[in-house]
Amino acid sequence: MGIMATKVLNSGHTAPGHGKSAVRSIRGKILTGIFAVVTILTVVLMSVMTYFMNSLTSTILRETLQPMAKTAAQSVEANLHLMADRIFLTRDNAVLSDRNAPLPEKQKVLDKAISGIEFVWIGIYNLGGRLLTGSEDCPVLMGDSAFFDEMKATENLVIADTSFDSSGLEIVVGTPIFDAEDEMYSYLVGSYDYGILYDSMSNINLGSKGSAFIVNNEGVYMAHKDVSLIENRGNIRETFGESDEIAEMLEQMRLGQTGI
Repeated sequence: MGIMATKVLNSGHTAPGHGKSAVRSIRGKILTGIFAVVTILTVVLMSVMTYFMNSLTSTILRETLQPMAKTAAQSVEANLHLMADRIFLTRDNAVLSDRNAPLPEKQKVLDKAISGIEFVWIGIYNLGGRLLTGSEDCPVLMGDSAFFDEMKATENLVIADTSFDSSGLEIVVGTPIFDAEDEMYSYLVGSYDYGILYDSMSNINLGSKGSAFIVNNEGVYMAHKDVSLIENRGNIRETFGESDEIAEMLEQMRLGQTGI
């Protein structure tokens, strides 16, 4: 009986233990293959989803940021117009238009202006840029500044870049004063607190890491939540690099284009 059983087992039939092992091996290979396929599909799907999500995010940002930037620009522009209107209102006073009016009378006009308008200081300068009369904080000389040179060259209103002095950040605005014969004989220059620009930017929220800022034609920061960038005349190129994209953006800004 024992010998015959041995022959039967060796005649081509599989032992019960070996059959289970083979089944497990086949099942393992199938599961491994399925896992590999699922993994590949998952990676592909994640890549596709990431691409489309990035594209969607970019589209949403463009649709959101462009009108937001336009609104902010309009707000800043409105504030700059307000600054210009106030300096024009002071300049057009009959006393300032009279080149023969005594300086104490002109100083009274300036005192009234600074008490009712947000000037940090305001003064009248001669054609050489020397102070004739004005507030205590007025610079004595302005003739060597690029701002004063531009005002002389254009004979029109000039708003200077945001600057920093002992009283803090300020925005200087100036305009020629003309006499009754429409001849320019002096300049009216006033300084506004930087808060006029900062207030326009403070209500713009771009998430936890985003920020809104103002730059001039050369890319120098005029308003930013990091005040040190303004004090140190920081440039957008230093922040984002000297890329062709940044250069193109600044050029489009100089041309007055929007939606960049």
